[in-house]
Amino acid sequence: MTIKDWQRKLKPLASLKLAVFVILAMGLVSAIGTFYEAHYNDATRAQQVIYHSWYSYAVFALLTINLTAVIFDRYPWKRRHIGFISAHIGIIILILGSIVTRYYGIDGSMAIGIGEKSRRITIPSQTDVIVYSALATGSPQKIYEKPVEFFRNRPTRENPFKISLPKGDVEINGFEPYSLAEKKIIASDSTLNGPGLRFQIANERVSEAQWMVIDKKPFEVSMLGPAQIVLSRKGLYTYKKGNVLLLEFEGDRTELRYSIYTESKGGVTKRGKISAGDSIETGWMGLTFRMLKYFPHAKE
Repeated sequence: MTIKDWQRKLKPLASLKLAVFVILAMGLVSAIGTFYEAHYNDATRAQQVIYHSWYSYAVFALLTINLTAVIFDRYPWKRRHIGFISAHIGIIILILGSIVTRYYGIDGSMAIGIGEKSRRITIPSQTDVIVYSALATGSPQKIYEKPVEFFRNRPTRENPFKISLPKGDVEINGFEPYSLAEKKIIASDSTLNGPGLRFQIANERVSEAQWMVIDKKPFEVSMLGPAQIVLSRKGLYTYKKGNVLLLEFEGDRTELRYSIYTESKGGVTKRGKISAGDSIETGWMGLTFRMLKYFPHAKE
């Protein structure tokens, strides 16, 4: 088969239509990767999911084939083809270089200040599992590390990732790459758990609602600007200064005793009892305290 025969067979791979398709496909892949990275703020995952995906590799493989076919299609080459061929070969070299970097290079970042020097780079973690132990020496020592990437190979309850350690085995049976923590305060049946109080304090301009939970401390203080909300076991909190709403609990009672201290008046201005759903006018800046929920024993 002659060179002309090969050129006729490769003509479709050297076509302008294929080149336009490849350019559009590259633009689409780049756009998806850019949006993914911006949405999750995670360049490493964008590389794994988009830029190192099979379809991204397929587009660049097609580009390499298209460029090679175009170069071969111009044979026999003349002097005027030098710039054209050099540009195409340069792009192919860049693609081959990226493959070498992908599999044999080191990807990291180096921070250099103005007028400074550096010999250190920060390399992203190559594995999602590293185990340290301080049992033997008192200081953490690495006892397990294995290249594993959960993002695309996620462990499940049916197919967990197992780690064999000297003191026992560990199974990882779930992985969520992007998640938000949710905190809840619920009633507890254990007398070892302290009380939990949800309250709201508001006036015409502000409204603040939050939880206070006592674990092992005798009392808990919530600072709200110039005011303090104090949840305390009866008789354990001593007023010193400031605007303070003291709420005292005793045993398993759902009713709290309250005392309102106003700094400008030098002490207690109001006392009484309050239950969930009740409100108190504090006398400070028009603020109203409302007791939304109360659990004698609560846990987070």
